[in-house]
Amino acid sequence: QNKQKFSFLNPHWSTSIFDAKQKDFGGQATFAMVQSLSRHPSDIPHIDHLVIDEAHHATADTYMRIIDAVHKANSDVVMSGWTATPSRSDGFGLKRAGFDNCCAEITIGQLVDLGYLVPPKAFRCVLDGVDLSEVSKTSTGEFDMEEVEEILDVDVHNRTIVEKWKEHAEGRKTIVFCSTVDHASHVTEAFQDAGVNAVLLTGKTSKRDRQRILNDFDNGFTQVVCNVAVLTEGYDSQPVSCVVLLRPCSFKSTMLQMIGRGLRTV
Repeated sequence: QNKQKFSFLNPHWSTSIFDAKQKDFGGQATFAMVQSLSRHPSDIPHIDHLVIDEAHHATADTYMRIIDAVHKANSDVVMSGWTATPSRSDGFGLKRAGFDNCCAEITIGQLVDLGYLVPPKAFRCVLDGVDLSEVSKTSTGEFDMEEVEEILDVDVHNRTIVEKWKEHAEGRKTIVFCSTVDHASHVTEAFQDAGVNAVLLTGKTSKRDRQRILNDFDNGFTQVVCNVAVLTEGYDSQPVSCVVLLRPCSFKSTMLQMIGRGLRTV
């Protein structure tokens, strides 16, 4: 996805890819998968500029192996990181990865004002008897989603969600974020029972099926995609104009990632 956008803006640059299938540094710009590159740090040649997308991950060990190898090959390398969610839940600052300066910053509000993102409209659906205030947290600080599922994944609640969606967002391309796979499956069924073309996407969905599902979604054959965390980060489908959050978020970064799927202009 990044390579496609880069080539569109820089048509005279040659590009290459380093991933599990191909390991090519021949282009002026190489696009790499972190998992693949971190396993082959000795393959990294002299690089002038290291660009890290989703840079809030840069303090992870896999990223640090790459950063160290790049600096070893060229101590004068320029490193820039880009992220829409710079906050981390573990307390580590991005200085740990070597970033020593914030050269540019722009907020979601500013991007909305400039016309790059759409102004969001928020609707709260109150479900009778639902109280998430006593849900416990995991060791990572996130809500225990199995407890959330026990509270939210009830037929009457799932039907109410669909009714409210029809009231406020019928006709809009929609991504639904649920607490667990079972929860997402039952919400998908509730949409389907109401005559809505909805599909379920999980981490176990095959690559071929995932591509088919997202192509159908982009091209208008599917209206609603229910998932847990598959489409939180990096997924770009501009026609999405409704995001349904059927789970709480302990971390602002997670919430912004999910909401951001529906803020892009077409």
